[in-house]
This record gives sequence, C-alpha cells and structure tokens, in this order.
Amino acid sequence: MHAEQAYAFSHTLLRDAAYQLQLPEDRAQLHALALRCFEDWLGVPELPRISDAESNDQPHASDPFAAELAEHAARGVESALKSTKQGLYLLRAGLFARRHDDSGLAMSAFLKAASCDGLEPHMQRRARLYAINEMVLCGMLEEAERHIMMLRDIAREAGDVASEFRTEHALAGIHWNRGRMDQAEEVLRRALSLAARSGRSDLASECRGGLGVLLCDSGRAGAALEHLIAAVEHFRATRANVRVALNLGNLALCYARLNDFDAARRYYEEALAIAQGEGARRREGMLQCGIADLFRKRGRPELAEPHYLAALKLLSETGDQRGEVIALNNYANLLAGVSRHADATKFRERAYELALEMGNPLLEQVALMGLAKTSSNAGRHEEAAARYRRSLDISRALGHTYREAASSCDLADSLLALNRFDEARALALRVLELCDSGVVGDERFKALVCLARIEEADGHLGKAENWILEALALPPTLETRLGAELARLFLARIQVRLGKLESARAHWRQGIRQLALIAPPEVVKTHTDEMRTTCKAEGVAPLDEH
Repeated sequence: MHAEQAYAFSHTLLRDAAYQLQLPEDRAQLHALALRCFEDWLGVPELPRISDAESNDQPHASDPFAAELAEHAARGVESALKSTKQGLYLLRAGLFARRHDDSGLAMSAFLKAASCDGLEPHMQRRARLYAINEMVLCGMLEEAERHIMMLRDIAREAGDVASEFRTEHALAGIHWNRGRMDQAEEVLRRALSLAARSGRSDLASECRGGLGVLLCDSGRAGAALEHLIAAVEHFRATRANVRVALNLGNLALCYARLNDFDAARRYYEEALAIAQGEGARRREGMLQCGIADLFRKRGRPELAEPHYLAALKLLSETGDQRGEVIALNNYANLLAGVSRHADATKFRERAYELALEMGNPLLEQVALMGLAKTSSNAGRHEEAAARYRRSLDISRALGHTYREAASSCDLADSLLALNRFDEARALALRVLELCDSGVVGDERFKALVCLARIEEADGHLGKAENWILEALALPPTLETRLGAELARLFLARIQVRLGKLESARAHWRQGIRQLALIAPPEVVKTHTDEMRTTCKAEGVAPLDEH
C-alpha cells in the first residue's frame, strides 16, 4: 500500500518515526483497527477454493491490498481469528500477484502462507506448491527443487496423494526446464503410476496430458497422441472444459509436428471455440498464438498475422505477460520472414523489455534470441554474437541443455559469418554432444548443417559433404522441411566442386523440385543462380541443363 493511502503524511522518515513512537500494544490495536476499517469498507473475501478441479475464483475488491492486510492481521492484537485472517490474505495476495504476473511477490506470499498456522495443512501444502510454480517462472530452479523435495516428504507423511503427485509433476517440470527430457519422462511416468495405484483417474489424466506434451517436445509426437487423446476423453466426461481446450491445443501441436496440417487446424479451432465459450481468455490468447504459429510454419503469413494480433490483444488485456512475450517473439519471426524488419525489431524489443520487467531469465533468454536474430539479419554479426553469447550464458546458468543447444547453434552461425571457424566448430560439436546426452528436437540437424557450412568455408569440402549427408539422413520434421531442401541444394554445389556431377545433379533436381513447392519464386531463383555460378566457376554445365 502506498504511504499516502495509509497515513495522513507521506514522508517516509516522519511516518516511520511516528510508527516507532507507538507503544507495542497501541501499534497492535492500530493494525487491528486498520484491518477492520478495510473489511468494513470492502467486505471480507472468501478463502480461495483449493481443489483438484478447475477453479474460477472471482477477484475481490480487497485483493490489491491483500499483502498489506495480511501484515495488519499478523501485527494486530491477539485473537482467535488472527492467524486465520493472515492466511486468508496471504493466499489472496499470492493469487492477485500471480494474476498480474508478479512472480516474485506471488512466491513470497505463497511461502508465507505455507508456514501460516491459520491455514489447514492441505492449504499450506497447496500454497507451497503455488510458490514452487512461481520459483520456476523466476528461473529459481534449484530453490524450486529444494521445496519440491520438502513438500514431497510432507505430503507422504500426511498421506496426501494429490500433493505428492503434484510434487512429482513439478519435479518433471524442473527437469523439463533444464532440457533433461529423459529424466522428466521418468518422473512423469512415476507420477502416472502413483495416480493409477491410488485410483485417481483425474490425476492420471492430468499426468497423461503432461506426458503427451513432453513426448511431442521430445520429437515423439506419434507416441504422444494416445496420452493426449485419453486426457481429452477424461476431461470431456468430467466436463472440465478448460482442460479439454488445453489438451486439444496440445493435440493440435502434435499433429502439426506430424505434418498433418488439417488435423492440427481442426483441433486448434475446436479448442479455441471451447475456450471462447468458457470465457477462458488467457487460454484463448495462447490458442490464437498456436494457430498463428501453424500458419506461419506452413508459409501462410497472411493467415497467421490476424491470429497473432488477436493473441497479443487478449494476452495484454488479461495481463498474461509470459504469454505476451512468447507471442511478441513469434510474431516478430513472422515479420522478419516477410522482410518487415523494422516492425520485427520493435516487437522483439518489447518482448525483451517485458521479460526484464518480469525478472524471468527463461523468457529473457527467448527474447534475447529474437533480438540476436534481428542483429544477424541486419548484418551486425558482432552484436548478434554478443546477444547469442548472453543467451547461452543464461541457458548454462539455468542448466537448460535444450536452450544451450539452440543458443550454441545460433552463436556458431554468427561466428561463422565472422570467419571465426574454430570457435564456431567447437560450439557445433558441443551441440552434438548435448544431443547425444538426451537433448531432442531439431538441434542435431541444425548443428550438422552448421558444421558442413563451417568446413566448406574453411576449405574442407570432403568433411562438409559428410556432415550434410548425415544431416539429410535424419527424419524430416515440419521445422526442418525447408532447411532440408536448402541443405540438399548446398550439398549439390559441394559435389560439383568435388567433381561428383551425377550425384550433384540428382540432389539438385530433388531439392529444387521440393523447394518450389514450399518457398517463394525469388528464393528458388536465388538458389538457381548460386548453382549456376558454382558450375561456371568449375567449368561444367549447369545442373538444370540436360
């Protein structure tokens, strides 16, 4: 609460002096009076509903002052309701801060609530779980893991299956955020077993939804489908509609990864209709972003842009800064892809500002990657390298191996542009090490292509050919579809220089035919011109001539 709202005078030193001059019992009476005045004015809110079902607790007029009201309750005169009121307002303060994306304040309030004797033990356990979630958002992964272990022991001693389950779920999230997908999967499967043994189909379905997303992120979208479909069926049966929308959105993401655009769009649109019907505007915002991402990756920017704009409006209006950072960054990628670089820069800078305001290093790292792309696209490779290096430092500090791999690939590209071949090579090889140790996704493909480009630039054509062949041997994904065809054309040019003309011609024809299906004509022309320049330099006929 601001001083001018709380006292007749606002000078900090005068206020503190006046406060300290009060006798302890008088101060306690004044705190009790302040609390009573606020409750007479605004009413007494209900204790938030804490259950395993979805909760749609309505905000209360006192919520903006809840942290201060908890302090008044704690410092007021002794009464039977003193600690109960303190716990009530601490929980509401945490939920208010969480709604407004103030993770630091939310975490502090929830931790205090977890130790408040005025709350029932099950409420204390849930408050600690909420605090853990905010720690993860703040990037405090080690502290979060410590509290997870503490809460798991408390839950087991109390026989609280739901809380024990959620500690496992939270622990999987820690591993996930660090890019340790194998460990995350092991913990989620353990949680699924616990839910099944306890006869808790609701918890099992919640876990299957999480497991489905993890499998999808791990490059196993096909294996993810059965888990997400089972989760959707359960939540439909129990009429948990927002959870239905959540899992349908994740199901759409899986089908996008499986290159089934029609199914992905169908599930996104169904999820969006449910979210709109339920008034779940934050969920609606993220689904709009998902649909936009789908169109962007399919090369339909004109269809993607309205969905990004709708997502940004919803996420801004609902105060979902985390979602807004993601949407801003993805929209900027679309703008950069259609050469609207000034607009892309504006949105990336806004994403970075928001991430810094939130104090969230995970989001800061994402936004930094976007800004680095802006620098790279503008040919400012030293600036790009500095931003990618900062992104890499954050990833390593958080122990996030997937993001370390992504940052390393991009930093290697920038160093290649600066002709710093040895540094670039070391980073790309490090990415392969990370992939061998469990990092999944498209980073192996990117690292292999990067190594090929490094060796080609450094004059080692045979090594470049081997790296690119290894990249092309990987199963293609929606994300690597364009990159694979560009890599095939790059391979054809290398093989021309190596004198392997038959192989070069075969790779060229296959690559240019596929590129024409997914890229604008000017891109096809650029690569055709590059091929002809290479052939001319080698004294051979162009590969597109019979």
